[in-house]
Amino acid sequence: MLQAARALMFAKGYRPSGNSQHIAVVRFAELFLDGETLVAFDRMRRKRHATVYDMAGTISELEAEGAITRADAFLDTVEALLR
Repeated sequence: MLQAARALMFAKGYRPSGNSQHIAVVRFAELFLDGETLVAFDRMRRKRHATVYDMAGTISELEAEGAITRADAFLDTVEALLR
């Protein structure tokens, strides 16, 4: 999802810089995504951060399955915006 949002950002002529690039990408995505999609994107970004940097095992199997479903929908949305 992050890579898709970054692709959208690049396609629109922007590039995140400095610290907190992931947050910058989420803020940019606010311009193009509906509220529900954006909330899911940011929630998954936070979960990923917690899993990678804090503690493994913080995402359940059910959450992972839901994340995959949301990611598929997210990619469809971003692909449509890139056309």
